[in-house]
Amino acid sequence: MDIRFTNNAVIAEKADSVVIRLPLDLIFTKSESRHVFMHNDFINYIDAFSLQKFEDYDMVVNYAKNYAIEKLNGWKDALTADERYTYTLLALNEYNLYLDFGRDWFEDNPIQVTFDNNKFYIDDEYLFRVIFFISKGILHIPAQMSRKDYELYINHSVVDKAVEYAKDYDLGAYSMIEHPYFYNLYAPRDIGGNSRFVVIGKFLDEIKLDVKDMNIIDVGSYVGIMSRFFARLGANVTSVEMNEKEIGFEAILNELLHCENIEMFCGVIQDFKANKTFDLAILMNVLHWHLTTGIAEEIVQAVDKITSKYLLWESGDNPSYEKELIRKYSSFSKYTKICTTIGTGRIRELGFWSK
Repeated sequence: MDIRFTNNAVIAEKADSVVIRLPLDLIFTKSESRHVFMHNDFINYIDAFSLQKFEDYDMVVNYAKNYAIEKLNGWKDALTADERYTYTLLALNEYNLYLDFGRDWFEDNPIQVTFDNNKFYIDDEYLFRVIFFISKGILHIPAQMSRKDYELYINHSVVDKAVEYAKDYDLGAYSMIEHPYFYNLYAPRDIGGNSRFVVIGKFLDEIKLDVKDMNIIDVGSYVGIMSRFFARLGANVTSVEMNEKEIGFEAILNELLHCENIEMFCGVIQDFKANKTFDLAILMNVLHWHLTTGIAEEIVQAVDKITSKYLLWESGDNPSYEKELIRKYSSFSKYTKICTTIGTGRIRELGFWSK
């Protein structure tokens, strides 16, 4: 048996329900249909307690004053702001104690989720625990779902095809693939607290950018990890990838993970004939491959031509030079550094451009 493609997500099974290790990438709050990574204020608030960082005192005070987080853990009565600080610390200490002795408590008391199309929904009462996992850099959480929802997620009619394709072409995973049969693939990015999706979700929430119904183009999409993330947020996504094997794998993974509404183009962005303008372009780890081939400038120009507003960009290990290229060969003029990222032996920069 090839252990790379073994479903090791299952924790417990009953006739009518299953408990699995579920990627946080797939979880949304039911009340707002909002990705858990996009609860920026709440994540920052919990981070302040978990990491003992209170630099933004006003943020902590404001959150404790205005958000009844105790109700997210099932309390019926609201607390005062001062009581809320104490409650938060006690609740986090309790979770830390459970975590310190393994994950048995979380597995015995899983969050409850329901599956709809290509994402899982939680009630607000489980958000505190999910944010705790995010603060710890743990990107899978024990979750209980109905047997029907589990079977829909596994998607047996497609999973064998996806596994065989990956084996035939000896394809690995640059980032974690969000399906149990691919958890064991070695992935150098977006695991163990190094998830760009957490950072991107928080940033989009911070700048109040709603990508729902936006036209987004993912240039150099690889096997569609970013494309599916934005598709789940409600965007109309087009993937562009020049490697036939990789975009072929993306097509199968999109089907497997119920993201079949993503349009795909196999080829270079310079040859892509757009019949619409895109609100946002994604250009992750693309330009650095072409700094010596002479076509990096053409890529920037092609992306600029079809994009009307924004660019989400990640560099190779020469971010300053790439930023100079973008400024020189495009109309993206305003830049915000999101963070420094590390992956595949390179120290990179993740940033957001606008026109």
